Amino acid sequence: LNPKGVAVVIEAQHLCMQMRGVEKQHSSTTSSAFSGLFLKDEKTRSEFMVVKNQLDNTVMKVDKNSWKKIILAYEPVWAIGTGETASAEQAQEMHEYVRKCISESFGKEISNNVSILYGGSVKPNNASEIFSKKDVDGGLIGGAALNASDFSKIVESNR
Repeated sequence: LNPKGVAVVIEAQHLCMQMRGVEKQHSSTTSSAFSGLFLKDEKTRSEFMVVKNQLDNTVMKVDKNSWKKIILAYEPVWAIGTGETASAEQAQEMHEYVRKCISESFGKEISNNVSILYGGSVKPNNASEIFSKKDVDGGLIGGAALNASDFSKIVESNR
């Protein structure tokens, strides 16, 4: 994946419920970790605590060398398949927080170089704004990838 790239995920509802895929590191593979956040967490503003807990129980347990193979994805569970999406500012705020957590544990170099993708109802009308944020390195595209025209517009919004 290039920075600011687009990853296709057809069944986002199943992939993004929780972080996974980091425990089994292989030298030739890249692992992705998916972070989920429920609407109740957003409404109570406990989302940072939830994401920190998810990070601490997954990617924060890997060794420093494994970070070269990790791509993180943040997707609020409340946005999966609902048509709801976090604002670009909300996505940036969470991605920035995730980078801060990584930096505190592994240093700025790793934090600055890990790709963090946003998923959660990325559509042609919001992709450009979301992808323009400093800490958003690309997107996980779910349902919009099933429509060739929509998907092409999302890809083009990233150029």
